[in-house]
Formats: sequence, C-alpha cells, structure tokens
Amino acid sequence: MNKAKSTQRKALSKKLRFEVFKRDKFTCVYCGRKAPDVVLEVDHITPVAKGGDNNIINLVTSCFECNRGKKDIPLHVNESLEKQRLQMELIQEKREQLEMLFEWKKSLDELDEYGSELYVEYIESKIEPYTLSNQFKTNILKLFKKYKPEDIFDAIKISTEKYLKYDSNNELIQESVNECLGKIGGILVNKNLPPIKQKLSYIKGICRNRFNYWDDRKGSMILNDYVKALISVGWTENQILEDLENEVIKISKESKNWSEWRQIIENWTSQIYSWENDENNKFEVTNEEIQSIIDSSYAELCFYIEFIKYSANIFGKYNNSDIVKTVVTSIIKYNQLQYEKLCRNESIENLSPRHKVYIDIGLFDFIKNIDSSLKIAFDCAISAYTNKVFIEELYYNNDKFGNIDNFFIFQKSIETKLKELINDE
Repeated sequence: MNKAKSTQRKALSKKLRFEVFKRDKFTCVYCGRKAPDVVLEVDHITPVAKGGDNNIINLVTSCFECNRGKKDIPLHVNESLEKQRLQMELIQEKREQLEMLFEWKKSLDELDEYGSELYVEYIESKIEPYTLSNQFKTNILKLFKKYKPEDIFDAIKISTEKYLKYDSNNELIQESVNECLGKIGGILVNKNLPPIKQKLSYIKGICRNRFNYWDDRKGSMILNDYVKALISVGWTENQILEDLENEVIKISKESKNWSEWRQIIENWTSQIYSWENDENNKFEVTNEEIQSIIDSSYAELCFYIEFIKYSANIFGKYNNSDIVKTVVTSIIKYNQLQYEKLCRNESIENLSPRHKVYIDIGLFDFIKNIDSSLKIAFDCAISAYTNKVFIEELYYNNDKFGNIDNFFIFQKSIETKLKELINDE
C-alpha cells in the first residue's frame, strides 16, 4: 500500500530571504510598513501545504503581523518563558534584517558610484584630451542622485554640442570646455522646469546674450508679471506658451536694448489688464461729468508735458517750445486715431498704450543715444509715466468717457486747450 507523499516545508536560506527583501525594498507588500520599523518575514504566495515551493517568484515580503494574520501566538505551559523566547527570536530576526538592510544600502551606493563613473567616462570622451577634476566628479555624483539618468545624458549631449569650440587646428579650446562643464547643471534644471518656466528661461537667455545690459532679477519679474496677466484673463497653458513663442521671443530678438524690451513687455502687461474693459461696460456720463473729466485730464497732461520738457534735456539740447509742440501734436494725433477707428467700428486694441504706439505717433523722437545709466533710468521713468497718463487720461477703453460722443467732446476740448500751450511757448 503506497502512502501519499507528504509536503514538507523546506527552510529558506538567509541568502534567499535577503533577495526577497531586497526585491521588495524591505517593505511589507500587504501593509506597506518598512524595516526596521517592523520585523519582516518571507511569505509564500501559494502555501507549501497547497503545493507552493520556495521559488523566489512564489515568495513575498510580509511583516510579522500580516504573515501571522495578526493572531495571537499560542502559548504552552510556561507562558512567561514562551513570551521571552518569542521576544528573543524577534530581536535576533530584527538584527539580521538590519544587517541585510545595510548590505542593500551599500550595494546601492556602489551602483551610484558605478553610474557616476559612466558619466565621467562619457564626458571625458567628449572633451579629450582634457579630464575632469575630482570636484567635478563629485558634482556628477550629486546629479546622478537628483536627476534621471536619461536627463543627465541629454544635458551632457546638449552642452557639448552647443558650447565646445575648436581652434583653427581643430583642437579643443580649454575655455569652451570650462563653459561646457559649467552649463550641464543649468541645462538639467531647465529640463525639469514646468513648460512655461522653461520658455521664460529660454527668453531670458536670448536677452542675456543680445543686450549689453541685462538685469536678470528684474527681467524675471517682468516676464512673470506678463504671464500672471495672461492667466488673470483666462489664458490656458498652451495659449501662453504659443504667445511666448510667437510674440515675446520675437520681440526679444528684435529689441535693440534692455530698455526697449522692458518697455514693450511692461506695456503689453498693462494692455492685457485693460482687456476686461470692453464696449459693453460703457455707461452714461453727464455733461457736468465730462467737463470735470476734461479739466482733470488737462491738468494731468500739463504736468506731464512739464515733466517731458525737463527730462528731454537728459538726451540732448532741445528747445522747450519744440518739445512741447512734439508732445502736444502726439497727444492730439493719438486721440484722433482712436476716434477715427471708433467711428469705423474698428477695434482700438492696437492703440492701447505701449512703446510702439508712442514711437508711431512721434512722442519719443527726442529719446536718443541711450549710452549711460542715467539715460536708461530716465528712459524707464518716462515710459512708465507716459503709460500711466495715456491709460488713465486718454485711452478710450478706460471706461471713463461712457460713449463715442462724449469722447469726441473730450478730444476736441483737449485739442483746443493743448494748442494754446504751443502758442504760450
């Protein structure tokens, strides 16, 4: 008579347990708790009693409680001694698992060192005959721990292709090697930024390379304010990215200097905030109110003209009467252009106060030869004050005129009063 072959549990080797723990990152697959906070055991997915074996694919990491079903361990005659024996076993098991954990961590550190060696070899193959300093090798190890390997290789590739330069004998120029190595970290940072921040970083790079003077902190603030303005009017990320690509990058490549670039972007930002004031929000204005608007705007314009008259001397020797005539003529032309478009039911968005509009109407003809910090400061001040005056006092879409008829009255009254200033000069 044949007896049925009984299934016996074969003890797991310490090496096999270590491999299971390492694969599961010393974490219980059931509850997620990790060593050394809990004591770990190896659990059979298919129990030995049901034919399961000790193949690693049938083994998982489990904490003591999950593996035992959180059931009390049955005690024998001497419960006190049994509890002590169990505690000693758990302490021993925990000690062994700590040793395994440290061994695993050590293997990871060795893997990091191996990875950094690969990057070092890759870079040195690009900059031969030059080699990397110990300090740079240490920096590479830091990058390996912080960024994905594929991103690091991409950054190295981008930097070597863009910054490495060769002399007439086709030999690598040492200065370009230093620049190349110094750019890798920055490229990695940019690659891991959100799309809009990546685009802004690219724009700042254009400006930094093109302009003799560039204030990185203020430049960042100006670009961030521009993006915030677009977000405030409901633009999506894709719309903002498209605008940065087609408009801001374009103007960054065309602007002659920091001052011009700054004026354009700041004026665009102001223009965006004025979009909320559309034709549907116009309201009725009484005759008394429109007369009060005329008087208030004229007083502000007189102050503005005085400011321009004295500021013009910073940029050259100008006759005061010529400056007053230039400013007055420009303001009158600006109001006429607005009124003509309104009569034709055309949008006046392209006349919203900004640097290009001021240039087109001849307002800034006297600003020339910006070759000093003082001129840059006055250029910025003139632009900012002009922007404020035109938006608050002259731009039809600022919602203070109510309708076209009131604007016509305003335009003609301001024109008459300003022409008297020319005669007075």
